[in-house]
Amino acid sequence: MVVGAISALFVVTYLANPPRDGESVPGFILELAMCAAAGFTGSWLVQAGTLTMTLQASLLLFPDLDSSFAYLSALLPIASASTLGRWRAGVVFSSMFMVSSAVSETQGGPPPILTQVILSTCGWLSIVGLVWATAFGVHQLNAWLNRKYATALDDQRRTIARQLHDTAAQSLGRISLISESTGAAENLNPTIRDALHEIGILARTASEDLDAMLEALRHSNTSLDTAFEEAISLEEAFLSGAANLKHEGFTPLVLNALGQMTIPPAYHDCLVAGIREVSRNIAKHGAPGTCTLHLSIDERRDNVTFTATNRIAEHRRAPATGGHGLIGVKERATILHGTFTSERSSHDQEIWLTSLTLPLRGRTHD
Repeated sequence: MVVGAISALFVVTYLANPPRDGESVPGFILELAMCAAAGFTGSWLVQAGTLTMTLQASLLLFPDLDSSFAYLSALLPIASASTLGRWRAGVVFSSMFMVSSAVSETQGGPPPILTQVILSTCGWLSIVGLVWATAFGVHQLNAWLNRKYATALDDQRRTIARQLHDTAAQSLGRISLISESTGAAENLNPTIRDALHEIGILARTASEDLDAMLEALRHSNTSLDTAFEEAISLEEAFLSGAANLKHEGFTPLVLNALGQMTIPPAYHDCLVAGIREVSRNIAKHGAPGTCTLHLSIDERRDNVTFTATNRIAEHRRAPATGGHGLIGVKERATILHGTFTSERSSHDQEIWLTSLTLPLRGRTHD
């Protein structure tokens, strides 16, 4: 915006002083075009900057034209480049500017004296250096303001996370205590006692996850993608899911074709979340019996796929992808450019198929 305003000032100045008789109209048009092109360097640095420098060089075709004022507009691409931190572009524009300026000092009027040419060139060089210093200062100021904003945003997120953690942890603690005290009552239905025990386990697990998340947020350099990388492996996720399914009366057939293969943390976490949620979904909506949990990878290691099949219980409604857990898995997969489907089998309406595919593109190692 600032660059555009300065460029507009140059254009208005030129329009207010049209060429007089005997002055070059094409040269005036080139100067006007150069001032206008310089105004777009804030949005299209390379394109507008290159055009500006080309027009500046074209002014050398009019040696009798005094273009010193127009040359000042050619400093705008240099200022934009250094302000944006585009150092290479700034160096290229500066070199082009200095070459054109030095050549222009040897044109027009009486034969130039070498000392005058050198002094004039040094003058332009000083101006370019001043532009660089000023723009670099603006760049550093913007970087400092961005860091300050990021720090304030991190502090705000930590404050919100702490408040949410305290409230949720207190509620989860009460749920755990109530489930344990109620489950200890005599003459309680075994099914209800098992359900209360499961509720207590889930509450404690959720509380531990909240603690881990809060710990990750305390450290600014911690990546949330890797904060829980060591929490659970794919094999452990399979074993945990299979154990829960066995407890619910299922016979899970588990196959993990990845073995000890290592995949990026974000993909690892997505697969772990998918295995967990799909296992819970099967236990909630499936008919006890045989079910499958299968993790495979293609020969080129471009895609990893987790599939699960189970028979739907007649007295339970079919699972829907609108469930909170499955929505979370679908969102994770979408972020990683993967796909997640959960639907009835086209061959057998009593079979439910779940599939999660992530594009690794070879980002694996044994």
